[in-house]
Amino acid sequence: MRCRAFCLLAVVTLVPGLARAATRADVLEAAERAADRLPAIRSEGRRWEDVPYLVGLLLVAEQLEKSTPGAGRRWIDRAAAIVGGGDAPIGNGDYAGYAQAAMDLYRLTPPSDTARRAAFLSATEGPLRFAASALHAAPSNSPPLADWWVDGGYGTRFWVDDLFTMPPGLAMRGAKRDGLPGDAAARDLAYEWIEAYLYDHRPASGDAPAAGVPAERRRAGPLLWDPALALFRHDTDSGRSRYWGRGNGWAAWGLARSAGYLDNPYGGNRYDAVLDRTGIRQVLVRFSVALAARRSDDGGWPTDLAHPEDCPSSETSATGLITYMLAKGVNEGWLDRTAFTPVILKAFSLLLGRLDAHGDVSGIQPPGTGPDCGVTTSSDPAVDVSYGVGAFLLAASEILKLPDADLAMLEGVAARPVDRAFSARVWIVVPMDDPDAISSGIDDGDGFRGFRRSLRAVAVPLWTALAPGEDTTRVNEREGFLRIGGRNLSPVSAAMAFEIRSADGSLAERSTLDLPPGGSAFVTLFAAEGSTVILSNVSADAGVAPAVVSESC
Repeated sequence: MRCRAFCLLAVVTLVPGLARAATRADVLEAAERAADRLPAIRSEGRRWEDVPYLVGLLLVAEQLEKSTPGAGRRWIDRAAAIVGGGDAPIGNGDYAGYAQAAMDLYRLTPPSDTARRAAFLSATEGPLRFAASALHAAPSNSPPLADWWVDGGYGTRFWVDDLFTMPPGLAMRGAKRDGLPGDAAARDLAYEWIEAYLYDHRPASGDAPAAGVPAERRRAGPLLWDPALALFRHDTDSGRSRYWGRGNGWAAWGLARSAGYLDNPYGGNRYDAVLDRTGIRQVLVRFSVALAARRSDDGGWPTDLAHPEDCPSSETSATGLITYMLAKGVNEGWLDRTAFTPVILKAFSLLLGRLDAHGDVSGIQPPGTGPDCGVTTSSDPAVDVSYGVGAFLLAASEILKLPDADLAMLEGVAARPVDRAFSARVWIVVPMDDPDAISSGIDDGDGFRGFRRSLRAVAVPLWTALAPGEDTTRVNEREGFLRIGGRNLSPVSAAMAFEIRSADGSLAERSTLDLPPGGSAFVTLFAAEGSTVILSNVSADAGVAPAVVSESC
Protein backbone atom coordinates (compact mmCIF):
# COMPACT_ATOMS: atom_id res chain seq x y z
CA MET A 1 0.00 0.00 0.00
CA ARG A 2 2.86 2.37 0.68
CA CYS A 3 4.21 1.86 -2.84
CA ARG A 4 0.78 2.27 -4.41
CA ALA A 5 0.22 5.58 -2.58
CA PHE A 6 3.66 6.77 -3.71
CA CYS A 7 2.67 6.20 -7.32
CA LEU A 8 -0.60 8.06 -6.79
CA LEU A 9 1.15 11.10 -5.40
CA ALA A 10 3.77 11.08 -8.08
CA VAL A 11 1.09 11.12 -10.78
CA VAL A 12 -0.87 13.99 -9.29
CA THR A 13 2.30 16.00 -8.81
CA LEU A 14 2.91 15.88 -12.56
CA VAL A 15 -0.69 16.84 -13.35
CA PRO A 16 -1.94 19.13 -10.56
CA GLY A 17 -5.59 18.68 -9.69
CA LEU A 18 -5.87 15.15 -11.11
CA ALA A 19 -5.71 11.93 -9.13
CA ARG A 20 -6.65 8.29 -9.41
CA ALA A 21 -9.44 6.81 -7.36
CA ALA A 22 -8.35 6.91 -3.72
CA THR A 23 -8.88 4.56 -0.83
CA ARG A 24 -8.88 5.21 2.88
CA ALA A 25 -5.39 3.68 3.05
CA ASP A 26 -4.18 6.10 0.36
CA VAL A 27 -5.46 9.09 2.33
CA LEU A 28 -3.84 7.82 5.52
CA GLU A 29 -0.56 7.31 3.68
CA ALA A 30 -0.65 10.86 2.36
CA ALA A 31 -1.45 12.23 5.81
CA GLU A 32 1.37 10.22 7.36
CA ARG A 33 3.83 11.50 4.78
CA ALA A 34 2.93 15.13 5.46
CA ALA A 35 2.71 14.77 9.25
CA ASP A 36 6.06 13.05 9.65
CA ARG A 37 7.89 15.40 7.28
CA LEU A 38 7.17 18.59 9.22
CA PRO A 39 9.27 17.81 12.35
CA ALA A 40 12.30 17.40 10.06
CA ILE A 41 11.84 20.99 8.83
CA ARG A 42 11.01 22.91 11.97
CA SER A 43 10.17 22.54 15.64
CA GLU A 44 6.59 23.02 16.74
CA GLY A 45 5.25 24.89 19.76
CA ARG A 46 2.13 26.56 21.09
CA ARG A 47 2.31 29.27 18.42
CA TRP A 48 -0.72 30.12 16.26
CA GLU A 49 0.89 28.74 13.11
CA ASP A 50 1.35 25.34 14.75
CA VAL A 51 -2.24 24.98 15.99
CA PRO A 52 -3.66 23.64 12.68
CA TYR A 53 -0.89 21.03 12.61
CA LEU A 54 -1.45 19.94 16.21
CA VAL A 55 -5.22 19.65 15.84
CA GLY A 56 -5.00 18.01 12.41
CA LEU A 57 -2.45 15.54 13.75
CA LEU A 58 -4.78 14.58 16.61
CA LEU A 59 -7.88 14.25 14.43
CA VAL A 60 -6.13 11.98 11.95
CA ALA A 61 -4.63 10.00 14.85
CA GLU A 62 -8.16 9.54 16.19
CA GLN A 63 -9.24 8.02 12.87
CA LEU A 64 -6.20 5.74 12.95
CA GLU A 65 -7.07 4.61 16.47
CA LYS A 66 -10.61 3.71 15.41
CA SER A 67 -9.38 1.39 12.66
CA THR A 68 -6.24 0.06 14.37
CA PRO A 69 -5.95 0.66 18.13
CA GLY A 70 -2.48 1.91 18.97
CA ALA A 71 -1.70 3.11 15.42
CA GLY A 72 -2.25 6.78 16.26
CA ARG A 73 -0.54 6.76 19.65
CA ARG A 74 2.79 8.17 18.47
CA TRP A 75 1.04 11.22 17.00
CA ILE A 76 -1.01 11.73 20.14
CA ASP A 77 2.17 11.56 22.20
CA ARG A 78 3.90 13.98 19.83
CA ALA A 79 1.13 16.55 20.24
CA ALA A 80 1.08 16.01 24.01
CA ALA A 81 4.81 16.71 24.24
CA ILE A 82 4.32 19.99 22.37
CA VAL A 83 1.21 21.20 24.16
CA GLY A 84 2.38 19.97 27.55
CA GLY A 85 0.54 20.94 30.70
CA GLY A 86 0.51 23.84 33.05
CA ASP A 87 -0.85 27.34 32.90
CA ALA A 88 0.74 30.32 31.17
CA PRO A 89 -0.34 33.99 31.05
CA ILE A 90 -1.53 35.14 27.63
CA GLY A 91 -1.71 38.70 26.41
CA ASN A 92 -2.24 37.99 22.71
CA GLY A 93 -4.97 35.80 21.23
CA ASP A 94 -2.52 34.41 18.67
CA TYR A 95 -1.02 32.35 21.47
CA ALA A 96 -4.30 30.96 22.83
CA GLY A 97 -5.19 28.63 19.96
CA TYR A 98 -3.33 25.64 21.39
CA ALA A 99 -6.23 25.24 23.87
CA GLN A 100 -8.14 23.42 21.13
CA ALA A 101 -5.38 20.82 20.88
CA ALA A 102 -5.21 20.60 24.68
CA MET A 103 -8.93 19.81 24.85
CA ASP A 104 -8.56 17.20 22.09
CA LEU A 105 -5.83 15.58 24.18
CA TYR A 106 -8.13 15.76 27.22
CA ARG A 107 -10.98 13.94 25.45
CA LEU A 108 -8.61 11.35 23.91
CA THR A 109 -7.15 10.54 27.35
CA PRO A 110 -8.95 7.80 29.33
CA PRO A 111 -10.96 9.23 32.27
CA SER A 112 -9.00 6.95 34.58
CA ASP A 113 -5.81 8.93 33.83
CA THR A 114 -6.87 11.84 36.00
CA ALA A 115 -3.41 13.40 36.35
CA ARG A 116 -2.85 13.60 32.59
CA ARG A 117 -6.32 15.01 32.04
CA ALA A 118 -5.80 17.60 34.76
CA ALA A 119 -2.56 18.74 33.11
CA PHE A 120 -4.27 19.26 29.75
CA LEU A 121 -7.15 21.12 31.38
CA SER A 122 -4.77 23.39 33.28
CA ALA A 123 -3.11 24.30 29.98
CA THR A 124 -6.37 26.00 28.94
CA GLU A 125 -6.60 28.30 31.97
CA GLY A 126 -4.57 31.06 30.30
CA PRO A 127 -6.73 31.14 27.14
CA LEU A 128 -9.86 31.14 29.33
CA ARG A 129 -8.68 34.16 31.33
CA PHE A 130 -7.60 35.91 28.15
CA ALA A 131 -11.02 35.48 26.53
CA ALA A 132 -12.81 36.84 29.61
CA SER A 133 -10.52 39.87 29.72
CA ALA A 134 -10.80 40.59 26.00
CA LEU A 135 -14.60 40.49 26.04
CA HIS A 136 -15.42 41.89 29.48
CA ALA A 137 -12.64 44.13 30.84
CA ALA A 138 -13.37 47.81 30.14
CA PRO A 139 -12.14 51.21 31.38
CA SER A 140 -15.26 51.41 33.55
CA ASN A 141 -14.50 48.24 35.53
CA SER A 142 -10.81 47.31 35.19
CA PRO A 143 -7.33 48.86 34.94
CA PRO A 144 -5.69 48.52 31.51
CA LEU A 145 -4.03 45.21 30.80
CA ALA A 146 -0.27 45.36 30.36
CA ASP A 147 1.31 43.92 27.22
CA TRP A 148 -2.13 43.59 25.66
CA TRP A 149 -2.62 42.70 22.00
CA VAL A 150 -4.41 45.95 21.12
CA ASP A 151 -3.39 49.50 21.98
CA GLY A 152 -4.90 50.88 25.15
CA GLY A 153 -5.00 47.62 27.09
CA TYR A 154 -8.68 46.78 26.48
CA GLY A 155 -10.80 44.73 24.12
CA THR A 156 -10.07 42.70 21.06
CA ARG A 157 -8.80 43.35 17.54
CA PHE A 158 -11.68 41.73 15.57
CA TRP A 159 -9.62 39.74 13.07
CA VAL A 160 -11.22 36.73 11.44
CA ASP A 161 -8.14 34.70 12.46
CA ASP A 162 -9.41 34.87 16.04
CA LEU A 163 -12.34 32.61 15.16
CA PHE A 164 -9.97 29.63 15.06
CA THR A 165 -7.69 30.58 17.94
CA MET A 166 -10.44 31.21 20.51
CA PRO A 167 -13.95 29.68 20.19
CA PRO A 168 -13.10 26.00 19.55
CA GLY A 169 -11.04 25.56 22.70
CA LEU A 170 -13.62 27.45 24.78
CA ALA A 171 -16.53 25.47 23.32
CA MET A 172 -14.75 22.17 23.95
CA ARG A 173 -13.96 23.08 27.54
CA GLY A 174 -17.62 24.05 27.95
CA ALA A 175 -19.04 20.87 26.38
CA LYS A 176 -20.33 17.84 28.25
CA ARG A 177 -20.15 15.44 25.29
CA ASP A 178 -17.14 13.20 24.70
CA GLY A 179 -16.31 13.28 28.41
CA LEU A 180 -15.37 16.98 28.30
CA PRO A 181 -15.51 19.16 31.45
CA GLY A 182 -18.78 21.06 30.89
CA ASP A 183 -17.36 24.37 32.12
CA ALA A 184 -20.31 26.79 31.81
CA ALA A 185 -18.10 29.90 31.96
CA ALA A 186 -16.00 28.68 29.03
CA ARG A 187 -19.10 27.75 27.06
CA ASP A 188 -20.65 31.20 27.54
CA LEU A 189 -17.39 32.85 26.43
CA ALA A 190 -17.41 30.74 23.26
CA TYR A 191 -20.94 31.90 22.47
CA GLU A 192 -20.01 35.52 23.19
CA TRP A 193 -16.82 35.44 21.13
CA ILE A 194 -18.63 34.12 18.06
CA GLU A 195 -21.50 36.56 18.51
CA ALA A 196 -19.19 39.56 19.00
CA TYR A 197 -17.17 38.77 15.88
CA LEU A 198 -20.01 38.03 13.49
CA TYR A 199 -22.23 40.89 14.73
CA ASP A 200 -21.36 44.37 15.97
CA HIS A 201 -21.69 44.85 19.72
CA ARG A 202 -19.16 47.68 20.03
CA PRO A 203 -20.32 50.80 21.87
CA ALA A 204 -20.65 54.04 19.95
CA SER A 205 -17.86 55.71 21.88
CA GLY A 206 -15.17 58.20 21.01
CA ASP A 207 -12.96 56.57 23.61
CA ALA A 208 -10.79 54.15 21.61
CA PRO A 209 -10.07 51.70 24.46
CA ALA A 210 -13.77 51.45 25.34
CA ALA A 211 -14.75 51.04 21.67
CA GLY A 212 -12.72 47.85 21.44
CA VAL A 213 -14.85 46.09 24.06
CA PRO A 214 -18.02 44.48 22.60
CA ALA A 215 -20.30 45.54 25.45
CA GLU A 216 -23.61 46.47 23.77
CA ARG A 217 -26.42 44.02 24.46
CA ARG A 218 -28.04 44.34 21.04
CA ARG A 219 -26.60 43.88 17.57
CA ALA A 220 -25.92 47.05 15.62
CA GLY A 221 -25.57 45.01 12.43
CA PRO A 222 -23.14 42.50 10.93
CA LEU A 223 -19.43 42.90 11.69
CA LEU A 224 -17.03 40.37 10.12
CA TRP A 225 -19.83 38.31 8.60
CA ASP A 226 -21.08 39.87 5.36
CA PRO A 227 -24.58 38.47 4.69
CA ALA A 228 -24.74 40.11 1.26
CA LEU A 229 -21.76 38.14 -0.09
CA ALA A 230 -22.04 35.31 2.47
CA LEU A 231 -18.29 35.69 3.14
CA PHE A 232 -16.14 36.92 6.02
CA ARG A 233 -14.17 40.13 6.08
CA HIS A 234 -10.68 39.93 7.51
CA ASP A 235 -11.19 42.84 9.92
CA THR A 236 -13.46 45.79 10.64
CA ASP A 237 -11.61 48.20 8.36
CA SER A 238 -11.58 46.03 5.28
CA GLY A 239 -13.63 46.64 2.19
CA ARG A 240 -14.64 44.40 -0.67
CA SER A 241 -11.00 43.79 -1.58
CA ARG A 242 -10.32 42.13 1.76
CA TYR A 243 -12.24 38.86 1.47
CA TRP A 244 -9.15 36.77 2.01
CA GLY A 245 -9.04 33.07 1.16
CA ARG A 246 -7.17 31.79 4.21
CA GLY A 247 -9.06 34.22 6.47
CA ASN A 248 -12.33 32.67 5.34
CA GLY A 249 -10.69 29.30 5.90
CA TRP A 250 -9.94 30.26 9.51
CA ALA A 251 -13.61 31.12 10.00
CA ALA A 252 -14.71 27.91 8.29
CA TRP A 253 -12.60 25.71 10.56
CA GLY A 254 -13.25 27.62 13.78
CA LEU A 255 -17.02 27.85 13.43
CA ALA A 256 -17.56 24.32 12.12
CA ARG A 257 -15.51 22.88 14.98
CA SER A 258 -17.10 25.06 17.67
CA ALA A 259 -20.73 24.43 16.69
CA GLY A 260 -20.69 20.74 17.53
CA TYR A 261 -19.44 21.39 21.05
CA LEU A 262 -22.03 24.04 21.94
CA ASP A 263 -24.22 21.31 23.40
CA ASN A 264 -25.96 23.39 26.06
CA PRO A 265 -27.74 26.77 25.79
CA TYR A 266 -26.08 30.11 26.42
CA GLY A 267 -26.32 30.92 30.12
CA GLY A 268 -24.74 34.36 30.16
CA ASN A 269 -26.49 37.72 30.30
CA ARG A 270 -24.12 39.89 28.29
CA TYR A 271 -26.09 39.75 25.02
CA ASP A 272 -29.81 39.61 24.35
CA ALA A 273 -29.25 36.87 21.77
CA VAL A 274 -26.35 34.78 20.51
CA LEU A 275 -25.87 32.36 17.65
CA ASP A 276 -26.46 28.82 18.87
CA ARG A 277 -25.41 25.60 17.13
CA THR A 278 -28.16 25.74 14.51
CA GLY A 279 -27.64 29.47 13.99
CA ILE A 280 -23.92 28.97 13.35
CA ARG A 281 -24.67 26.16 10.92
CA GLN A 282 -27.23 28.28 9.12
CA VAL A 283 -24.45 30.82 8.52
CA LEU A 284 -22.11 28.01 7.41
CA VAL A 285 -24.66 26.65 4.93
CA ARG A 286 -24.92 30.04 3.20
CA PHE A 287 -21.15 30.44 3.43
CA SER A 288 -20.56 27.03 1.84
CA VAL A 289 -22.82 27.73 -1.13
CA ALA A 290 -21.02 31.04 -1.72
CA LEU A 291 -17.60 29.35 -1.49
CA ALA A 292 -18.53 26.65 -4.00
CA ALA A 293 -19.28 29.38 -6.52
CA ARG A 294 -15.96 31.18 -5.87
CA ARG A 295 -13.46 28.46 -6.66
CA SER A 296 -10.41 28.77 -8.86
CA ASP A 297 -10.36 26.83 -12.12
CA ASP A 298 -8.30 24.09 -10.44
CA GLY A 299 -11.05 23.37 -7.90
CA GLY A 300 -9.48 25.00 -4.84
CA TRP A 301 -9.90 28.45 -3.34
CA PRO A 302 -7.87 31.52 -4.23
CA THR A 303 -6.40 34.15 -1.94
CA ASP A 304 -8.94 36.75 -3.15
CA LEU A 305 -12.49 35.44 -2.83
CA ALA A 306 -14.02 38.74 -3.93
CA HIS A 307 -12.28 38.42 -7.30
CA PRO A 308 -11.58 34.71 -7.89
CA GLU A 309 -11.35 35.29 -11.62
CA ASP A 310 -8.18 37.37 -11.01
CA CYS A 311 -6.34 34.46 -9.37
CA PRO A 312 -4.78 31.93 -11.78
CA SER A 313 -4.59 29.21 -9.15
CA SER A 314 -5.75 28.33 -5.64
CA GLU A 315 -3.85 28.57 -2.36
CA THR A 316 -3.18 25.43 -0.34
CA SER A 317 -3.99 26.49 3.22
CA ALA A 318 -7.28 28.15 2.24
CA THR A 319 -8.23 25.07 0.22
CA GLY A 320 -7.40 22.67 3.06
CA LEU A 321 -9.33 24.62 5.70
CA ILE A 322 -12.41 25.08 3.51
CA THR A 323 -12.33 21.44 2.40
CA TYR A 324 -12.33 20.45 6.08
CA MET A 325 -15.49 22.47 6.74
CA LEU A 326 -17.33 21.22 3.64
CA ALA A 327 -16.48 17.59 4.34
CA LYS A 328 -17.47 18.02 7.98
CA GLY A 329 -20.79 19.50 6.90
CA VAL A 330 -21.49 16.55 4.61
CA ASN A 331 -20.42 14.01 7.22
CA GLU A 332 -22.56 15.64 9.91
CA GLY A 333 -25.57 16.11 7.65
CA TRP A 334 -25.92 19.90 7.53
CA LEU A 335 -24.65 20.21 3.94
CA ASP A 336 -26.24 18.66 0.87
CA ARG A 337 -24.24 15.48 0.28
CA THR A 338 -25.10 15.18 -3.41
CA ALA A 339 -24.13 18.75 -4.28
CA PHE A 340 -21.02 19.16 -2.12
CA THR A 341 -19.27 15.78 -2.41
CA PRO A 342 -17.91 16.53 -5.92
CA VAL A 343 -16.66 19.93 -4.68
CA ILE A 344 -14.90 18.25 -1.76
CA LEU A 345 -13.32 15.50 -3.86
CA LYS A 346 -12.01 17.89 -6.51
CA ALA A 347 -10.48 20.12 -3.84
CA PHE A 348 -8.85 17.19 -2.05
CA SER A 349 -7.49 15.87 -5.35
CA LEU A 350 -5.81 19.26 -5.73
CA LEU A 351 -4.35 18.98 -2.22
CA LEU A 352 -2.94 15.55 -3.03
CA GLY A 353 -1.30 17.14 -6.03
CA ARG A 354 0.41 19.69 -3.75
CA LEU A 355 2.05 16.91 -1.68
CA ASP A 356 5.29 15.50 -3.08
CA ALA A 357 7.00 12.17 -2.51
CA HIS A 358 8.98 13.54 0.47
CA GLY A 359 5.90 14.88 2.25
CA ASP A 360 6.51 18.55 1.44
CA VAL A 361 3.38 20.61 0.78
CA SER A 362 3.56 23.41 -1.79
CA GLY A 363 1.47 26.45 -2.65
CA ILE A 364 1.20 27.80 0.92
CA GLN A 365 0.89 31.57 1.12
CA PRO A 366 3.21 33.15 3.73
CA PRO A 367 1.80 35.11 6.70
CA GLY A 368 0.88 38.77 6.45
CA THR A 369 0.07 38.67 2.74
CA GLY A 370 -3.71 38.80 2.47
CA PRO A 371 -5.74 38.50 -0.75
CA ASP A 372 -2.83 38.99 -3.15
CA CYS A 373 -3.20 36.61 -6.10
CA GLY A 374 0.43 37.13 -6.99
CA VAL A 375 1.74 35.70 -3.72
CA THR A 376 0.62 32.12 -3.10
CA THR A 377 3.87 30.55 -1.93
CA SER A 378 7.16 31.46 -0.28
CA SER A 379 10.74 30.30 -0.56
CA ASP A 380 11.06 29.82 3.20
CA PRO A 381 9.25 26.63 4.28
CA ALA A 382 10.06 27.28 7.93
CA VAL A 383 7.77 30.32 7.81
CA ASP A 384 4.55 28.96 6.38
CA VAL A 385 4.71 25.20 6.10
CA SER A 386 3.30 24.43 9.55
CA TYR A 387 -0.22 25.77 9.09
CA GLY A 388 -0.31 24.58 5.48
CA VAL A 389 0.47 21.01 6.55
CA GLY A 390 -2.10 21.43 9.31
CA ALA A 391 -4.77 22.47 6.80
CA PHE A 392 -3.94 19.36 4.74
CA LEU A 393 -4.29 17.13 7.82
CA LEU A 394 -7.56 18.76 8.86
CA ALA A 395 -9.02 18.10 5.42
CA ALA A 396 -7.75 14.51 5.50
CA SER A 397 -9.37 13.90 8.90
CA GLU A 398 -12.83 14.49 7.41
CA ILE A 399 -12.09 12.90 4.02
CA LEU A 400 -11.34 9.70 5.94
CA LYS A 401 -14.98 9.64 7.10
CA LEU A 402 -16.41 9.66 3.56
CA PRO A 403 -17.76 6.36 2.22
CA ASP A 404 -15.42 4.24 0.11
CA ALA A 405 -17.76 4.73 -2.86
CA ASP A 406 -17.21 8.49 -2.70
CA LEU A 407 -13.43 8.15 -2.58
CA ALA A 408 -13.61 5.87 -5.60
CA MET A 409 -15.07 8.82 -7.57
CA LEU A 410 -11.98 10.98 -7.05
CA GLU A 411 -10.49 10.51 -10.51
CA GLY A 412 -13.68 11.22 -12.38
CA VAL A 413 -14.59 14.23 -10.28
CA ALA A 414 -11.10 15.73 -10.51
CA ALA A 415 -11.30 15.71 -14.32
CA ARG A 416 -14.50 17.76 -14.44
CA PRO A 417 -14.37 21.53 -14.94
CA VAL A 418 -15.46 23.78 -12.09
CA ASP A 419 -19.13 24.71 -12.28
CA ARG A 420 -19.59 28.15 -10.74
CA ALA A 421 -23.34 28.08 -11.34
CA PHE A 422 -23.52 26.09 -8.13
CA SER A 423 -26.73 25.21 -6.35
CA ALA A 424 -27.49 23.00 -3.37
CA ARG A 425 -30.44 22.03 -1.23
CA VAL A 426 -30.61 23.86 2.07
CA TRP A 427 -33.86 22.18 3.15
CA ILE A 428 -34.59 18.46 3.08
CA VAL A 429 -37.91 16.67 2.66
CA VAL A 430 -38.45 14.06 5.37
CA PRO A 431 -41.03 11.48 4.22
CA MET A 432 -43.40 10.19 6.85
CA ASP A 433 -46.18 7.77 5.85
CA ASP A 434 -49.29 7.24 3.73
CA PRO A 435 -51.37 10.44 3.69
CA ASP A 436 -54.59 8.46 3.99
CA ALA A 437 -53.56 6.46 7.05
CA ILE A 438 -55.81 7.28 10.01
CA SER A 439 -55.32 6.14 13.58
CA SER A 440 -58.18 5.59 15.99
CA GLY A 441 -56.80 7.87 18.68
CA ILE A 442 -56.21 6.86 22.29
CA ASP A 443 -58.48 5.82 25.11
CA ASP A 444 -57.72 7.57 28.39
CA GLY A 445 -60.40 5.68 30.30
CA ASP A 446 -63.13 8.23 29.56
CA GLY A 447 -63.41 7.53 25.87
CA PHE A 448 -61.36 8.44 22.80
CA ARG A 449 -59.44 11.68 23.09
CA GLY A 450 -59.39 12.21 19.33
CA PHE A 451 -58.43 11.10 15.87
CA ARG A 452 -55.60 12.22 13.66
CA ARG A 453 -54.79 12.12 9.98
CA SER A 454 -51.20 11.37 8.99
CA LEU A 455 -49.08 13.73 6.92
CA ARG A 456 -47.05 12.62 3.91
CA ALA A 457 -43.84 14.56 4.60
CA VAL A 458 -42.32 17.54 6.33
CA ALA A 459 -39.54 19.88 5.17
CA VAL A 460 -36.77 20.74 7.61
CA PRO A 461 -33.70 22.99 7.21
CA LEU A 462 -30.42 21.11 6.88
CA TRP A 463 -28.75 23.30 9.47
CA THR A 464 -30.91 21.64 12.12
CA ALA A 465 -29.34 18.24 11.35
CA LEU A 466 -27.82 16.33 14.24
CA ALA A 467 -24.27 15.03 13.96
CA PRO A 468 -23.39 11.80 15.79
CA GLY A 469 -23.66 12.37 19.53
CA GLU A 470 -25.79 15.52 19.27
CA ASP A 471 -29.32 16.05 20.56
CA THR A 472 -32.11 18.59 20.36
CA THR A 473 -35.01 19.43 22.67
CA ARG A 474 -38.54 20.65 22.04
CA VAL A 475 -41.13 21.66 24.62
CA ASN A 476 -44.66 20.63 23.66
CA GLU A 477 -46.92 23.65 24.06
CA ARG A 478 -50.21 21.78 23.99
CA GLU A 479 -51.31 18.21 24.38
CA GLY A 480 -51.81 16.13 21.27
CA PHE A 481 -50.33 13.60 18.93
CA LEU A 482 -46.73 14.05 17.81
CA ARG A 483 -44.99 12.44 14.89
CA ILE A 484 -41.44 11.88 16.16
CA GLY A 485 -38.59 10.71 13.93
CA GLY A 486 -36.29 11.87 11.18
CA ARG A 487 -34.36 11.12 8.03
CA ASN A 488 -30.94 9.56 7.65
CA LEU A 489 -28.74 11.91 5.62
CA SER A 490 -25.95 9.40 4.98
CA PRO A 491 -25.40 6.20 2.97
CA VAL A 492 -24.89 4.10 6.13
CA SER A 493 -27.41 2.97 8.73
CA ALA A 494 -28.34 5.39 11.50
CA ALA A 495 -30.28 5.36 14.75
CA MET A 496 -32.14 8.06 16.62
CA ALA A 497 -33.16 7.79 20.27
CA PHE A 498 -36.00 9.81 21.72
CA GLU A 499 -37.45 10.54 25.13
CA ILE A 500 -40.65 12.21 26.22
CA ARG A 501 -40.53 13.67 29.71
CA SER A 502 -43.49 15.10 31.56
CA ALA A 503 -43.49 18.66 32.83
CA ASP A 504 -42.24 17.41 36.21
CA GLY A 505 -39.25 15.72 34.54
CA SER A 506 -40.47 12.15 34.88
CA LEU A 507 -39.90 9.79 31.97
CA ALA A 508 -43.06 9.09 29.95
CA GLU A 509 -41.60 7.34 26.90
CA ARG A 510 -38.23 6.21 25.62
CA SER A 511 -37.31 4.33 22.46
CA THR A 512 -34.93 4.15 19.49
CA LEU A 513 -35.72 4.37 15.78
CA ASP A 514 -33.56 2.65 13.17
CA LEU A 515 -33.10 4.79 10.05
CA PRO A 516 -32.06 2.98 6.84
CA PRO A 517 -29.45 4.64 4.58
CA GLY A 518 -31.11 7.72 3.10
CA GLY A 519 -34.44 6.69 4.62
CA SER A 520 -36.73 7.89 7.37
CA ALA A 521 -38.75 6.46 10.24
CA PHE A 522 -41.42 7.87 12.53
CA VAL A 523 -43.53 6.90 15.48
CA THR A 524 -46.79 8.56 16.58
CA LEU A 525 -47.25 9.20 20.29
CA PHE A 526 -49.43 11.31 22.52
CA ALA A 527 -47.67 14.03 24.52
CA ALA A 528 -49.11 16.10 27.32
CA GLU A 529 -48.92 19.88 27.47
CA GLY A 530 -45.57 21.06 28.84
CA SER A 531 -43.82 17.78 28.14
CA THR A 532 -40.34 17.77 26.63
CA VAL A 533 -39.21 15.76 23.62
CA ILE A 534 -35.49 15.01 23.36
CA LEU A 535 -34.12 13.59 20.09
CA SER A 536 -30.57 12.21 20.03
CA ASN A 537 -28.45 10.96 17.16
CA VAL A 538 -26.95 7.76 18.55
CA SER A 539 -25.32 6.76 15.25
CA ALA A 540 -21.59 6.25 14.93
CA ASP A 541 -21.08 7.85 11.52
CA ALA A 542 -24.35 9.27 10.16
CA GLY A 543 -26.00 12.68 10.26
CA VAL A 544 -29.76 12.77 10.71
CA ALA A 545 -32.48 15.36 10.17
CA PRO A 546 -34.80 15.26 13.21
CA ALA A 547 -38.47 16.16 13.02
CA VAL A 548 -41.25 16.55 15.58
CA VAL A 549 -44.61 17.32 13.99
CA SER A 550 -47.82 18.16 15.82
CA GLU A 551 -51.00 16.64 14.50
CA SER A 552 -54.37 18.17 15.24
CA CYS A 553 -56.89 16.09 17.14
